[in-house]
Amino acid sequence: MKPHHVAALALVGWYLMGAPRISESPLRFDLTAPLTKWNQYDSYDSAADCAAAKTKMLAPILKLADSQTGTEKQATMRDLMSAITALKCIGTDDPRLKGN
Repeated sequence: MKPHHVAALALVGWYLMGAPRISESPLRFDLTAPLTKWNQYDSYDSAADCAAAKTKMLAPILKLADSQTGTEKQATMRDLMSAITALKCIGTDDPRLKGN
């Protein structure tokens, strides 16, 4: 890799972004919304730091699911999958953040 490519990669930060909610329901998200409509929760220096923060945000739901059984656990796991899908680590240089 050329030195100027390495320098460019070093300047890229990461945003932890969440899809906008569809309704007042906390776990219904508009995954088709453009990134310009998503919520920025925080920014990070690396993709690994962003992914760790995402995991940390989801930990309480996972802990709740571990304490449940049967249909209650299935519903919580479905909600967890919805939350995971609605959170993404996006590079600060992603052209989708600029909109039209």
